[in-house]
Amino acid sequence: MRPHRHWLDLKMASTISCRISQRLEASLDELMKIAAKLSNQDERTVVTLGHRLLALPPKGAILGGVSQLNNDGTPLQLCLSMSGKKLGVRLIADPAWRLGLADQRFEASLDSFNAASEESGAIAMRPLWQRLIDLAKPLDKRVVDRFTRGFFWVGRGINLSGVAIYHDTKPYGDSAWALTTSWLKELLSNASTVDSTLDPIREHVNLASVGLEGGRASRARAKIYWRLKTPVRLSALGIDLLDDPAFALFLARAVGPRKMRLSGTVMALGFDLSKGEIEDVKIDLCGHCLPLSPGEWLNTLEELSDSYGLARFPVYNEILEGRCEVAFIGMGLNRSRQKRLNLYLKTPRQRHGYGLDNSINNAVDYLLDLQRSDGAWDDYQLPVGRATQWVTAFVGQALADASSYGNRPEARTAAIRAARWLCENRSYTAGWGYNSKTGVDADSTGLVIRLFRKLGLPVEPRDERRLLAQWRKGGGFATYDGPDNWGAAHPCVTAVAFLALAPEDRQRLSTELNDYLHRTMLPDGTWPAYWWRSNFYSTYHHLIMLRELGLYDSFAPEAETVVPYAASDFELTYAVGIEKLRNHSSQKYNDLLARLLERQHADGGWSGGYNLRVTDPGCAKPWEEARGSLYRDMFNTITTASAVMVLAEVARDSTV
Repeated sequence: MRPHRHWLDLKMASTISCRISQRLEASLDELMKIAAKLSNQDERTVVTLGHRLLALPPKGAILGGVSQLNNDGTPLQLCLSMSGKKLGVRLIADPAWRLGLADQRFEASLDSFNAASEESGAIAMRPLWQRLIDLAKPLDKRVVDRFTRGFFWVGRGINLSGVAIYHDTKPYGDSAWALTTSWLKELLSNASTVDSTLDPIREHVNLASVGLEGGRASRARAKIYWRLKTPVRLSALGIDLLDDPAFALFLARAVGPRKMRLSGTVMALGFDLSKGEIEDVKIDLCGHCLPLSPGEWLNTLEELSDSYGLARFPVYNEILEGRCEVAFIGMGLNRSRQKRLNLYLKTPRQRHGYGLDNSINNAVDYLLDLQRSDGAWDDYQLPVGRATQWVTAFVGQALADASSYGNRPEARTAAIRAARWLCENRSYTAGWGYNSKTGVDADSTGLVIRLFRKLGLPVEPRDERRLLAQWRKGGGFATYDGPDNWGAAHPCVTAVAFLALAPEDRQRLSTELNDYLHRTMLPDGTWPAYWWRSNFYSTYHHLIMLRELGLYDSFAPEAETVVPYAASDFELTYAVGIEKLRNHSSQKYNDLLARLLERQHADGGWSGGYNLRVTDPGCAKPWEEARGSLYRDMFNTITTASAVMVLAEVARDSTV
């Protein structure tokens, strides 16, 4: 097929600039400059140090990584520790946070830590660091792939000596406690302390991470961090230091009468490696879970400092002017009963842009950053390889939608580049598939045809015929011709593929479609999904199809959309879309939309999740009995593209 004339004027760039990275890095530099001021250090030196800790990705790297250091996905914290009148200043970074491949992120994070330990003069600590690194080197690649949000956080003192490394233990699942216990017993000279300390708390908490801090072995500390499973008295944890009245005062002043989720409280226990005993404990509270104004934060900090007899944090203007905001506030106590306050600062949310317009623009930038130089996207990692054709068509469709909202011509340009790649990289005589090896499917083919139509590009008859070959007698599109139930009609594919048909084919199949929709709609007003974990995706695309076909009133009851608290960003996105289509003035819709916007990361993306199900071919109705394996979009492309698609729909008649 010859390129369409619309493509002839397109100047293809050989590389893609990281739009979000450039904007985010500027705000991270501002945080480093505050660190330099507070520690009386040279500004350029501290910024250079911060960049090395962050291990910024090289040009052309595969992006798509996510940081969980802060709630908004920013990868840097400025940690201020006040003990008596002395202020300690550290930077804590999530190295290589934008790298999308787990093994590459592991190596880059390790390089960042090794450089930090050498520069801080902590080489003598290397045998101790190595034991933690060995813990973080699982041989099973399936375990490596669970580290979807990084392996290490690296801390480096600015006016303090030493370095720190923290390792996420949640991906180890049930084996995390055994690994941590074994690691601590190996490190401590008094291993019996481990059992006597950990046994009382194990039933009450979920292990979060482990760490090592220090500049030399005689001053090194091993740390474990946890969150409570259920509310419990601090005294029930069996750690004498936690029963100190200073912690009750801290919680009363910082939280007060407000309600706060347990997940927003992180506790830590430090062990002195040379003495084999507990050195200190602390409690950190998530600043995002305590939505205080800058003035309220300053009042709280001053009250706590005065109560403990500590100097006040010298960041009054920085917080009040919005140059930084509180990520965590913490209180610690060592075995000598000396108190300290910790204040963890991050870049302010407003620097990244908030609200519907900024949300869409930042998400578009995220997808543009991830587009390959040849115009394609890829994601997921199934046994048959990564998705290319399907993902490229899906993201291209979302960007084509976004280009009609606001002044984003580059979104349309990216969609055209995607269409060109799909046209020039055909794997099959007609139609498209998940990738070049899986065969043609109706979902991918329908998305490509819809993309071409939206861009005003020609659609070849052979592709239309190939899509129609997947229509089943009695209604509905089958994804494949088999095996088994893979060759049956699937609701989630039908809703997407039917809108790719030419008007005459829509009319000819309307009766069969009508019967199929009535037959597959569930009592709660949703449509099930064969290839997805839940019904949100399928229901949203059914409502879009019904609206376009003029059938909405016949099939779309004003049913309640039930959204679990633990819903993924993908599910939440489509829940917003469903509520918008059903009753966009409802309070529930406004709450869901606000929740979705709040979940967006500073890099513009939303977290990918285990939403795609490769259903067992022998399973006909996975919504009744789920059989198959779940996979996640590891570069967040499908989740973020879904959000762009839905939010562009929201924006067409919204004043949010």
